[in-house]
Amino acid sequence: MLSYNRNENEIVLCRTFSSDIEAHIAQAALEEEGLTCILENEIFSRLYPIGFNSIGGIRLMVKSRDMERAGEIVDSLSFEN
Repeated sequence: MLSYNRNENEIVLCRTFSSDIEAHIAQAALEEEGLTCILENEIFSRLYPIGFNSIGGIRLMVKSRDMERAGEIVDSLSFEN
């Protein structure tokens, strides 16, 4: 019987970006490694470009089981903070 671990499949915040370009690069890097991810607040970055970070930025979300690997991949991209 297959077991389902809710905690492993929970969607969690991996990283927040102020640039939609960096967010898309990170998303592509994760997907290239076979990790499922989504971007939240992506549309708000286009609607409210000024002061967007005050509402949370673009959030890169991953499954909790992939969090460590996703963090390593994003860190390897060397975005300037």
